[in-house]
Amino acid sequence: MTSANENIRQLEGLFREDGAGGLLVCYETGREKPHADSSYQLYPVDPDRKGMTCQFLSLLHVGVETARISAFIPDTRMEVYRFPRMSGLPPFYRDTPVKEYITGMLLPHIKRNRLKPVVSVNLRDMVFIRSEGLSVEPGGILRLDAGQIDRLVEFRRRQDGLAARYKYIPGYKLPLRVIETPKGVLVFSGGDIGREGTENFYKFLLGNYFSMHAPSGPVRQYRVDSPSGRLYGLTDTAFRKEAETGRYIFDLFDAYADIGASEKKGWVLEFATDMAPSDTEYRRLEDFSGCRPEGNNRDICRLLTLQKHFDRDIILDPAFAYHFRFKEFVRRMDDCVNGLSKGDSMEKILEEMREKSDRILRTDFLVRGYGTPERVKRNRVEKTERNNRIKR
Repeated sequence: MTSANENIRQLEGLFREDGAGGLLVCYETGREKPHADSSYQLYPVDPDRKGMTCQFLSLLHVGVETARISAFIPDTRMEVYRFPRMSGLPPFYRDTPVKEYITGMLLPHIKRNRLKPVVSVNLRDMVFIRSEGLSVEPGGILRLDAGQIDRLVEFRRRQDGLAARYKYIPGYKLPLRVIETPKGVLVFSGGDIGREGTENFYKFLLGNYFSMHAPSGPVRQYRVDSPSGRLYGLTDTAFRKEAETGRYIFDLFDAYADIGASEKKGWVLEFATDMAPSDTEYRRLEDFSGCRPEGNNRDICRLLTLQKHFDRDIILDPAFAYHFRFKEFVRRMDDCVNGLSKGDSMEKILEEMREKSDRILRTDFLVRGYGTPERVKRNRVEKTERNNRIKR
């Protein structure tokens, strides 16, 4: 396929000719919805039927393959016209926008002169036809049964929804972001929808960071500037929002799980975490993502910090749910520092603080990698006792 500049040069030359010529005109119809600007294209084609057919099929193939790696399939009509005299058409100039020329000059000329296309197809229909394994009759005529018509209507409706969602810009905004987990990957576009997905995935990851069901292996984020067709096919498709709850659901693709370095050529690593259930890794992920999820994780993180060292700011923070239970350690530590304590020591205070935070973590929370919580053990004992009583 020729470049855009070469195509314009060929069009200018064709329009100056006085003989016959052919054009492939791509545009959208209907005024009930906005149109994708990329739908408006103009290509010179050979006026000879055989050459015209070959060029049309080649350009149609490009259109279909481009649609496969797009956010949605534009509602593009592709029509081939044969004109007896190219000089009889409205003049085409390089500085005239193609969309403006097609809608404002060429299509009105075709309508006034009641010209009929040699071939007329809809790009969406062609993608659907190929997915169904069907063929098209000469001239682009479709012969579908009732079931196929129903599926085509649903396919078109789905594409209309995607077009509105992506604001009628079919190309994914780059770069893509790929988040790799032990269970598979998520692929997000660089536009608003992709950013929404990325943000909510990190909220989900942080909200479940200390959960027993959180990923137990590394999580990495990559920037991909030149995605493969395979990667395009996964973009923005692995997450959805539940209408009833407003929660986001993520379906990780295993297509790229455990892939080799050669397949990641061009992927730029932006962030990586080993997902260790520690306060430092949690904060790294929180700082990178910019997310501040609600829930118990902030308190778990504070308690894990107090397992390692004394932190006055954490203990005195009113947002800390265990603020009052640890407040005595601040007073005792101040007394030690100022020589006012009797029989107390910093080592003793730190040890008691660690024991208290450890006890809270085991009794009040289910923390991944932190052993079996005491309440789970109690529940198991109580369940066993109940079962034994029932048997007796």
